[in-house]
Amino acid sequence: GHAYEDDILNKTGLSCHGLKTSCSPYYEVPSNFLEYAFLNYLKENKIYNSDADIILSNYYIDLFEYMYAINILLKIYEINITTNDYVEVEIKKEDIINYANELNGQLNYYGYFSDLNNIVNYKNVFIYGIGHLMSLYLYEVYKENSKYFKKEFKNALINYYTEGINAFKELNITEEKLINNKVLSKVLKENR
Repeated sequence: GHAYEDDILNKTGLSCHGLKTSCSPYYEVPSNFLEYAFLNYLKENKIYNSDADIILSNYYIDLFEYMYAINILLKIYEINITTNDYVEVEIKKEDIINYANELNGQLNYYGYFSDLNNIVNYKNVFIYGIGHLMSLYLYEVYKENSKYFKKEFKNALINYYTEGINAFKELNITEEKLINNKVLSKVLKENR
């Protein structure tokens, strides 16, 4: 995905490093989308069926864990960033502990922060979480009209650093659409 994006940027006279696309929350969208599209290609064409199912299942679990972590991280207002882009998550405040415990109970899930000794790569949680989530929505657009998708996806990759989520507008990806989660719900129900 990153090589594809770099190629597009170089052909347009732009440079990935010049744009500092890695500073964008959409940096992992191209690679996550291509990974997700490839896994679906395998599944739809009955190639390595069981392997594709396992990896797709892991993809959805990763998406769940990223969204879970994002929900907790958004409640933390004081963070300590180290030189490696890691964030020490202080889950000592009672309101954060209560929120995490309530979320754990609702989800019947108790592993994420305890497994990491309360240290989370803040940047990666967001960029991979956004990349995983948007890949589901992008794949829906790709299936509807692959020729149109390819053109607009290239445009989005050229513009997301400066336009943010608006760069994906022509692909029918908006903040509102991501929040209403209809595509996410549909995909997860189809892949139980």
